[in-house]
Amino acid sequence: MLARLHLAGFAKLLVYLRPYWKGMAISVSSGTFHHLFAIAGTALAAYLVGLAATGGGREQIWPFLPVLALLVTLRVIMYFTDMYVAHEVAFRILVEFRIKIYQAVERVAPAYLLNMRSGQLASTLMADTEVLEWFFAHTAGSFLVAVLVSLVTLVMLGLVHWLLPLAVLPWMIVLFSVPFWLRTRADRQGRDTRDKLAEINSEAVDGVQGLREILCIGYSKKNENYWQGRSGSYSKHILGEMNSFKKDAWTELIDEHRPPGKPLKVLDIGTGPGFFALLLSGMGHRVTAIDCTDNMLAEAENNVRAAGYQVEFYNMDSHQLDFAGGTFDLIICRNLTWTLRDPIKDALARLEQAGIPVLFVDFYMEPMTNSTKSMLLLGEIMGEKQRAQEIVDFYNDQVDVVYSRLAGINGNKPDVYIECASKGPDDYGISYGNVGWGSIVTKAGGNNIAEPPLGEKSEALSPEYLVDNSPDIIILTGRHWSTPGSLRLGYVTSPDEARSSMEPFIRRPGWNTIDAVKNNRNG
Repeated sequence: MLARLHLAGFAKLLVYLRPYWKGMAISVSSGTFHHLFAIAGTALAAYLVGLAATGGGREQIWPFLPVLALLVTLRVIMYFTDMYVAHEVAFRILVEFRIKIYQAVERVAPAYLLNMRSGQLASTLMADTEVLEWFFAHTAGSFLVAVLVSLVTLVMLGLVHWLLPLAVLPWMIVLFSVPFWLRTRADRQGRDTRDKLAEINSEAVDGVQGLREILCIGYSKKNENYWQGRSGSYSKHILGEMNSFKKDAWTELIDEHRPPGKPLKVLDIGTGPGFFALLLSGMGHRVTAIDCTDNMLAEAENNVRAAGYQVEFYNMDSHQLDFAGGTFDLIICRNLTWTLRDPIKDALARLEQAGIPVLFVDFYMEPMTNSTKSMLLLGEIMGEKQRAQEIVDFYNDQVDVVYSRLAGINGNKPDVYIECASKGPDDYGISYGNVGWGSIVTKAGGNNIAEPPLGEKSEALSPEYLVDNSPDIIILTGRHWSTPGSLRLGYVTSPDEARSSMEPFIRRPGWNTIDAVKNNRNG
């Protein structure tokens, strides 16, 4: 009964070979010739050895050597053809098997029904699938080759003498019967091996599945440490913004779009030193503010207390808000999404669940592609389409001027280094690969020296790398930073203040050897 089941399973598996019969025909043919050439080569070699042992001369042996070399070469060619085609067919069939397995798992959720870990389930299923590779690549074709080679061998022996096939046939029968009378032991060993492999592989699969969480935890810790260290300087920066045009601009924007009526219950996510906590409290709203760093919360509490306001502060991960739905009338944040592990996914999941329309604008990551699109979108939602179009037209006109001038320039592209000079001259700020300001450098006809080491990232380059590459042009970006020693630029910065804040950067160690500094092409 068991034998019939094995034969029935064998027959069912052979059905999957039908669409690939041409490949299997090539595999079986090349496998058959591989063995026949091996037999012929062995027989010829034995003949030559016997010829030499019985005193045969060179003139008798040499004519057969090219034939022997040809047989060996053909055997090698047939062997690799057999292996290549057999595995090609096997892995094409395995693709179909894997798709069907995963579709079945998705429908019936066997990880739950069998009380298995997902890694163990996937590993077990894939282990069984890998066994099929042995069948299609190493068993089905090899079985047919063995039958054909045996038949050809018997025929060739019969041509020599009719008793030779009869002498060999019993041993062939014994050889063919080995898989059947050892089948039970082989099945047991196979099951034990697959179970052990499933257990081992499950640890690997479950480990890979947990990598995202591990990486996220590591990212969160790194992010937290960064902002813990920046709390003091960032607090000074925020207080500076509260005394700038930004306070009135944000107040006007929030009043324009806030729900009308009584004061609102507001959640400020990622409050930092408390910009929105201060602003919205001053507007008469009840504010709850969260942040993931104790130092930032301490700065925010001090700033709010000094202003005479009351705000509820919580140390909380912005990815896992611990508030019931409908608690707040307004949720607000800024300078936050770039610190999230997966900002688009996290933001969309929450906002779509609340039925809130989402608009993404980008003036930073891909400025040459998205700036004009973002401006037009802002104009549309704020009812300022004409003004937005005027800004876009002006932008395009200026860009066209740059491109027209670039078209008339021949020669080598200048090497350019660009740095966000926010940390002061003692610490190198971030530079840009093929992103943000770095992409603008490339579009403007420069060779961005940060792109090879950074790719699509933004990180600080080492001083050694900068000095070694000696760029032709250095560009430092700035704003009205609160960090001592940072490059001061912007609406409220005078030209003299901007130049004086840049001088310490130019005097950095080793910069006097850089071509841009020697030729006064920095700014």
